[in-house]
Amino acid sequence: MIKIIVLLVLVGLLGVVDTSPGKIPEKGTRTGQTVEVQHPVSFELGSFLVNLADPGGKRYLKIALQLELSGQRAADEINRRNVEVRD
Repeated sequence: MIKIIVLLVLVGLLGVVDTSPGKIPEKGTRTGQTVEVQHPVSFELGSFLVNLADPGGKRYLKIALQLELSGQRAADEINRRNVEVRD
């Protein structure tokens, strides 16, 4: 009986919670009567190669980073300060 109740509660929660990917709530600021909507922007930082503190010197870390930013204004700021961000 307890298993059935738990199952019904879980099914009910799945019906309430929207887990579909790709839905991004639109955020904006109101200026006068118009609303400016900021869409997320992807910014690729490229790959990083880091030597690890390994006594034999045979280990390293290589990663590629891509950021999801709140809007084009943030992407322009990251692009302007690219050297500082990569450091």
